[in-house]
Amino acid sequence: MKHSKLILIAFIAFVGLLLFPIINGFGCDFSFKYMIGDREEFGSCKLGQYTLIDYPDKDNGYTVLNGWYFNIFNNAVIVVTSHEDHTKKMTPEVMSAINVLNQRSWYQMSMKQISPAHMAVYTNTPSDTMKVIQYKGKLSLLNKDA
Repeated sequence: MKHSKLILIAFIAFVGLLLFPIINGFGCDFSFKYMIGDREEFGSCKLGQYTLIDYPDKDNGYTVLNGWYFNIFNNAVIVVTSHEDHTKKMTPEVMSAINVLNQRSWYQMSMKQISPAHMAVYTNTPSDTMKVIQYKGKLSLLNKDA
């Protein structure tokens, strides 16, 4: 009987650890806009549904990435559910954006709130990149003001 209680407690703890990033990610409610040169990115997350709209070239259309957002201790994982290409003509910037979209079925990034309105985002896809992005909202259920 004692062993069955320990097994039950271990099982509940294991399931809790598996569910934590999902539940924490469902608490997301944020939006952001990031600009560098002619490239603009708009993103949002609500109830675990993440959307990223990327304008790789000014006046040349956009790409869209949709996915499920999971968050655990400043690490976010986006499990891609769909991606779309709405660009008008192929350019090196558009090719880069499409390659990133088609590269994987998931993306991992570190997202750390550094102030109530700014987050630092580190990703190694397509290359090692660190960005400070202004955003509004909550990154996760357990997100606290910095």
